[in-house]
Amino acid sequence: MTHHARPHLTTHTRSKGHSAIAGIAYRLGLRLKDRRTGEWHDYRRREAGDEVVGTLTVAPDGAPPWVMDPQLAWDAVEAAERRKDSQLAHDFRLPIPFGVSDADALAMARRVAQRICDDLQTFVSIGLHRDSTVDAMGIEKPRDRVGIHAHLYFPTRRLVFQPGASGEDGNSEGGTGEGAWALGDKLRVLSTKATAAACIERFNAAWAEAANEFAAAAGQVPDFSHLSYARLGLSKIPQLALGAAATAMERRGERSWKGDLARAGASSPTAIVVPSPTAAAIERLAARRAAVEQGISQAWLAPADPITVRRAPPTPSLSEGGQSGLAGRFLAELDEKPELPQPTPEQRTRLVAWLQRIEHSLRRLATIALRLANLRDRRQRDDGARATFLVELDDRRKRRAEARKAIADWLDAHPWQVRLAKMMGGHERKPTELVALEGSASSLNTYIQQLKRGVADAEQRVAEADSRIGLAEGEMQLVHRQVQAATASVVGFAPLYRMVLLSVADAEHAPALVAAMPQVSPPTEPASDAVEVVLRPAPRLAPGGRPNL
Repeated sequence: MTHHARPHLTTHTRSKGHSAIAGIAYRLGLRLKDRRTGEWHDYRRREAGDEVVGTLTVAPDGAPPWVMDPQLAWDAVEAAERRKDSQLAHDFRLPIPFGVSDADALAMARRVAQRICDDLQTFVSIGLHRDSTVDAMGIEKPRDRVGIHAHLYFPTRRLVFQPGASGEDGNSEGGTGEGAWALGDKLRVLSTKATAAACIERFNAAWAEAANEFAAAAGQVPDFSHLSYARLGLSKIPQLALGAAATAMERRGERSWKGDLARAGASSPTAIVVPSPTAAAIERLAARRAAVEQGISQAWLAPADPITVRRAPPTPSLSEGGQSGLAGRFLAELDEKPELPQPTPEQRTRLVAWLQRIEHSLRRLATIALRLANLRDRRQRDDGARATFLVELDDRRKRRAEARKAIADWLDAHPWQVRLAKMMGGHERKPTELVALEGSASSLNTYIQQLKRGVADAEQRVAEADSRIGLAEGEMQLVHRQVQAATASVVGFAPLYRMVLLSVADAEHAPALVAAMPQVSPPTEPASDAVEVVLRPAPRLAPGGRPNL
């Protein structure tokens, strides 16, 4: 599986010197003023230099116009936070697959932003950025490897309608005093690890789904996953993340210890790197040098540098004709063990064809299994979201019924005030208490409509996932039958080839290969060395007068 960068969520807080105005100005390439500090933040040169590819804001249905204005929206964010250690904003950074056009990249970012907007009921500002033309080590990238990433920047509070409130700075709906939109309660779901993990998992899964769809449309391999190597069952070691400080040093031409670690790992894929060793550690390692097993070479570096222990990488086996992979390893095993049945040149050609088909099908099975895991994870999350929406929808309906009853009770208890309001100007003369009750009911009704759309969307996503899971399972069964036919053909040359095939197969493909192997019937006589394989009659081997098995 190809290594791809994955999304990353960071939180900006005042205690670390962050400013929401500075953050959004950088991401959108704007010049904005932080009213709290009086400081201007000017990043217009980023847009002029094509570093900012595109910008967009996604907001909940019915949101006020001011959320589309970055200055007004993020002024409101800063004003809503009173503490000196307040969390101001979340930045969800999305990698975009290579080969995706700028317009499609913005569409992909918008899809993920819409998921965040729907789940958290807040606005999301999107800044689409061109990657740097040099990598973290300061080495210039090939033109086709300069990609795009997106910043989804959103506040730490929900966007809510507050009955009876008047918005400041024009940030209100109507201005009649009946209510205004504002930033309400904190997004507690992202405040603790217990709840944040599931929420971020949903957003990461939305990114993986969109990345695969847009990558496939661009003619790239759709093998993106939000799952870690460990969760995918892979033994790969994640790449070292240098971080902003080390990256800046390397791009200036200054060496960093993290950069040294990355260089050591890049020079030898099988390197085991121990960072920042002490002189005592070096002496202890030197004392054990004689005890190092045969086949391991050690490179001893200066005390200030990391120590690298390198295992010699295995040499890939090549068969006659330069075959590599499963076929090469299989034929090399036969060449090394002449006691095994040896195929004729014609049979070797046919064996190579079958073995290559097996290897190709096993890789397809692994890809389909990964896709199925992603689809099932997505379905489970969407089904959970649907259940959550339904529970909250039931609660909000009860509260709306109570709000409507409160309005009816108030009208029954104050008939003369209602008549007086109608005589003196209608809605604008309504009593404040009645306006507050009606605003509360209206806000609940709006939220209920949003929840109903959420339920419908979740149900649609579950149905789509079920359909795609069914297609993937059907494809997996088809490929599994292809592996079965190919392995039966290989084992049909000689029953002992079954064990040879299992011994040279990749560990990650072994379970699928075992499942596809022809069934072996138990021997009729315990003392017999013969193994009977149940399959159709196979061609017999008689190279060099060897006895048939």
